[in-house]
Amino acid sequence: MKTINSKDSVNIKDTILIATDTAKIDTETVIVIKKEESIFNFVSNDALFTTITTILVFGLGLLATMLRNYLKSIKKRKSIRKFIKHHLDSIVDSYCDKLLESYSKIVEDTTIDSGITLTPPKILSNDFQRLLSIDPKELYESIPDMTTLSKMMSHIDFINNLLPEVQMYHKDARKKSEQYRTKINDLLNQYMTAMVEFVENTDRNSDSYNIIDDYIKLFYAEISGTRNLKRFYDEILRPCQFYLVKEKLYRTDPFAKSIAALGREFTLKYNELEVLVVEFGSQYAEFHKMIKESKEKLNENRNLINWR
Repeated sequence: MKTINSKDSVNIKDTILIATDTAKIDTETVIVIKKEESIFNFVSNDALFTTITTILVFGLGLLATMLRNYLKSIKKRKSIRKFIKHHLDSIVDSYCDKLLESYSKIVEDTTIDSGITLTPPKILSNDFQRLLSIDPKELYESIPDMTTLSKMMSHIDFINNLLPEVQMYHKDARKKSEQYRTKINDLLNQYMTAMVEFVENTDRNSDSYNIIDDYIKLFYAEISGTRNLKRFYDEILRPCQFYLVKEKLYRTDPFAKSIAALGREFTLKYNELEVLVVEFGSQYAEFHKMIKESKEKLNENRNLINWR
């Protein structure tokens, strides 16, 4: 029997320790593997598939919703652009032209005889209100060119605000015109009455009788009942006044003096009315210029916008 020495005893102990440690490692490895297996065993393949599928479906649904909203927004912006273009075309190509034509007619036709029309030209349109009522956010989202769009909208707003000012000016001018005309008509009647009184109290064989009588006949034959105020002033009042001054009748004859005094007052009011009419025409010429310039700018900016 072999005797085990001390050296061999040490080797045996080391071998036992190594084997023991190896066994511990293997045991721990088995435990970990079992744990991993228990996790996968806990979550089945069907449950895992269902979870992944649900996530994918949710994600795809979210993307689909986003895409629908995006396409919807594109369609809406296009619809707004179409809406803007329609009403803008109506303003530029129709409304402004009609307004310009009406303003030109006022400038050309308004005289001291025709007088100031009762109301300014009225061309009905809701295009301005519809454009100006669009939400600014939607407006600028639909037309990204903010500089051009801002210029365009400013001119639309300018024309829209100018129209009430035109109406107010026209109403005020009309009121002043009526005041002048009421006074002038009253003076005209007084003037003709004074002329009749003059001939009734003047020798029928005198030159002054025949001259004044001829003016009276001309008035009642061709001017009375008409709107020929200028003709009355040019062909009757002015020549008559000149004659009374030339012959110094306004100093020697009381009836001639009355005619001369009424003639001076009539001339003052007539000139005031004439100035008003001239200013009225000039102001409408300025309104015409403003509308024309705004129309040109609108057309210029309209052509810079991509309406597709």
